[in-house]
Amino acid sequence: RYGEHEISYTTFDRRAREVLRLRHPPQAVRAGTVSLPRRASLDDDRQCYSVEPIAPGGVVVRIQHPKAETITIQQ
Repeated sequence: RYGEHEISYTTFDRRAREVLRLRHPPQAVRAGTVSLPRRASLDDDRQCYSVEPIAPGGVVVRIQHPKAETITIQQ
């Protein structure tokens, strides 16, 4: 579901990684009801997300969630 300031979706697998291309970095990312911390990279199995700027604009957001199916991104 795409809203004006929020994207939410449900994954098939509770344990997954997704990659999204967005215009702006997210203000917050939640997996279920848990707010995910922003990290420099997704190196281990912790729930977290990373943001990488890309040319000519926008960002790549990588989300890792080993325990939830519903993801919400607030912009």
